[in-house]
Amino acid sequence: MRKYGKFEKKGKVATLRASTSQPEAFRKKELKNALLQTYFTSLVSLVLCVSLFFGTSYAWFTSEVTNATNEIHVGNLSVGLYKGIGTDRVDLAAPGTELFDDEIAWNPGYTMLETIQIENKGNLDFKYVLSFIEGKLTTKGTRSMEVIASYFDIWTYNHKNGEPAPTSYKDINEKNGWVKVGTLKDVLAGTAVLTKDLTAQKTDGANAVDTYTIAVHMSEGAGPDLMNQTMKLDVKLIAYQKIDGGDLNSSETDVTPVSSVEALRSATAAGKNIVLSRQIDVKTAEERIFMNGGVLDGAGNKITYTGGRVDAAGKPYVEGTSTGDKLSAGVVTTNGGVISNLVIEGKDNEGKNDGRALYVTGLTSDLTVSKCTLSGSYSFNINSKEKTDHVVRFTSCFLNNWTSYDNVAARVEFTDCEFADVLRPYGDTVLTNCNFTDKAAEKGLDVSKLANGERITMLNCIYKGQKIEKAVVIRGEDGGITITGTTLLDTNGDYPLRLK
Repeated sequence: MRKYGKFEKKGKVATLRASTSQPEAFRKKELKNALLQTYFTSLVSLVLCVSLFFGTSYAWFTSEVTNATNEIHVGNLSVGLYKGIGTDRVDLAAPGTELFDDEIAWNPGYTMLETIQIENKGNLDFKYVLSFIEGKLTTKGTRSMEVIASYFDIWTYNHKNGEPAPTSYKDINEKNGWVKVGTLKDVLAGTAVLTKDLTAQKTDGANAVDTYTIAVHMSEGAGPDLMNQTMKLDVKLIAYQKIDGGDLNSSETDVTPVSSVEALRSATAAGKNIVLSRQIDVKTAEERIFMNGGVLDGAGNKITYTGGRVDAAGKPYVEGTSTGDKLSAGVVTTNGGVISNLVIEGKDNEGKNDGRALYVTGLTSDLTVSKCTLSGSYSFNINSKEKTDHVVRFTSCFLNNWTSYDNVAARVEFTDCEFADVLRPYGDTVLTNCNFTDKAAEKGLDVSKLANGERITMLNCIYKGQKIEKAVVIRGEDGGITITGTTLLDTNGDYPLRLK
């Protein structure tokens, strides 16, 4: 017969055996001691487990490494535009400084040449576009601005290696390194004079600089009906960083400069990243802008609409001919993307609000709107019933007219925004550091269309002259409205909201 020791493991279970060679009393004592030892071991383990639960010092050895004093430096995008070279150059941003000498009396065959420098004064790579804009006649004559501008040709010469440009018009041709931009009419219609990249790389401690000579030539074919005409032009330089800080040579992060309604419509439909180099006037319903995602940076410019109202199909409404309702047109219609630094105005020729400044008929991505002023029949409007998980965010915007949106986005957020008219949300909305003007507060924050289970949260907002630190308006499943936050009460004890 096989003998067992005091403890023997069989598989994973400890089996206790008593030796048959010992007297009965001894075996009982040995068995009792073994049981007591087992109970003690179990009790110690239990105590240790409880100690871990209550956070005492029983734990594994640990080790850690901390990498301290990390810093994030935000880059600086800064550009300079100068007339001339070196110590003789003058800053064209200075008041009273002009690119073209206004003392020159132009005549057919005359060529004016001016050398300019574009300097990267910051530490970020950027792209730039130089345009002539706001062309207009300051004297009355028999020919229009467009006709007169068609008699002026524009050329540019890049001083890549510092060499001087030819000074005679007979030497201004593509063989000698000159690039023909087009006529002044082309430029005023949207063709950029210069479009190029400029890195932030320093050379011998100096900023990176591009040097060009611009030639403006008056055609020999200009007739006597152009005499005594005066044109006024503005020169505008826009520098912009690649979207997402991408490589200057990457088409995925490229930005397209746009200065005409035709170019804007084409670029937005393709979902491109765009920067406006001038104001865009949308004069008909057919010219309205439709964004397919991408980025639209207005660079402080305007998109204006004076095309009047449309029918249900989006066509110009003709009284007595069109069927269906007469609707406000969407000046800029988008399904998502980014819109910034832009003024959108929707008005007809009589100054009436006949355009929804920013219009959404469906979201396919998040929509971010920053530093924009929106005016029209609506400042912002969503007209769609298709619920999505996308978020709409407004930051530092002025909404000058009625703002209303269906319960389409997961939520709509307004931060540091100002409302000059009614805000009527249909879905979840968060208002942070927002201000309602007297007119907007008089009409009220309209919560009558808030969907069941949806809420409006107000944080540090000014409403009817009150500071609202926090208030939450909730539409219950039973259709009732619940409001929390005592600071939302006015002096009469009533909620200053439009509930129905």
